[in-house]
Amino acid sequence: MKTLRVNLGVRSYPIIVGADILGQAGCMLAGLGFRMAPIVDGNSAVLRLHGLALFRSLEQSFEPVPVIRIGDGGGV
Repeated sequence: MKTLRVNLGVRSYPIIVGADILGQAGCMLAGLGFRMAPIVDGNSAVLRLHGLALFRSLEQSFEPVPVIRIGDGGGV
């Protein structure tokens, strides 16, 4: 696992990358002090590819997991 930092002053944040990171998301967020699941938003293609691993992980630490499905493509 590797952590990259996006430096934006007071709005800086880490990005964590690594193998099976979605499968560890629930445990990692609980370890950071989250008391409830984050809202997951994504389109059907992304959720189809990655949603199951993420939802399983989040549901082990939090329940329920709120989901917002957004439309596919089509820019303005």
